[in-house]
Amino acid sequence: MTTLHITALTAPLGATVHGLSPAQQPAPETAHALRKALDTHLLLLLKGMSVSPSQLVTFAASFGEPASHGIVVGLAGHNCITDIRKEPEHWQNYGGTWHSDLSFQTHPPVAAVLQAKELPTTGGDTLWSNQYLAYEGLPQHLRERVDVLSAEHTSNIAFGGMAHDAVSTVHPLAPVHPRTGRRYLYVNPVSIVRLLANGDEVNDGAELLAHLIAHATQTQLLYRHSWSVGDVLVWDNRSTLHMAMNDYPGQRRVMHRVVVIDSANTRAPAPG
Repeated sequence: MTTLHITALTAPLGATVHGLSPAQQPAPETAHALRKALDTHLLLLLKGMSVSPSQLVTFAASFGEPASHGIVVGLAGHNCITDIRKEPEHWQNYGGTWHSDLSFQTHPPVAAVLQAKELPTTGGDTLWSNQYLAYEGLPQHLRERVDVLSAEHTSNIAFGGMAHDAVSTVHPLAPVHPRTGRRYLYVNPVSIVRLLANGDEVNDGAELLAHLIAHATQTQLLYRHSWSVGDVLVWDNRSTLHMAMNDYPGQRRVMHRVVVIDSANTRAPAPG
């Protein structure tokens, strides 16, 4: 078994993994250790790796079942890889607002793997926010309220006409993580259209959602990653939010991402 060295970052989430290359398929025992480390730290960083597209997909399988995006077409020959690209002439980037990937699906990805392929000379960092801490930092009365609320998520906001048909679903606003047993705040600004209580729309839902999003993205909950080419970063897509900075006008940034699903489709039922 590969000996892993996990070093926690000086941030509210994240750890660096030493002693492993994603270019080599982890043994089952190593994959199990990686999943446990992800449960603990929410985000794992492997620095400066040379990894082919096929190897990236194989490595991603350590955390679940690699899956295609469903709306955005995958990389040629590797449908599970999304080519996240901003060219010098583009003014808008991909993932430039706080979000959780594909939360409008009935069973959203449990994790995602992102590799830096080409970077601007400056800028292009990615931020992550710890949603366990976001939930735990709410006042008691607000925790009790979100515990029994749900949110309707739709693909229309982020992807609009890219999808042939709008996809929507309802998720708890504060689910229990099936692996850790901890509650986390599940607010996604780019997919939630309304909050629900026992199936009925919450009267002050827009105001409550805005308050929760602001709370969930406070500076003290964040890790900001400054990329180097070859960095591979894995995160728990349930208990984190993330955002890619759009601060490198006139430059190219290329990333490869693989999302993974839980083949057992385990998630807490929506309240009510």
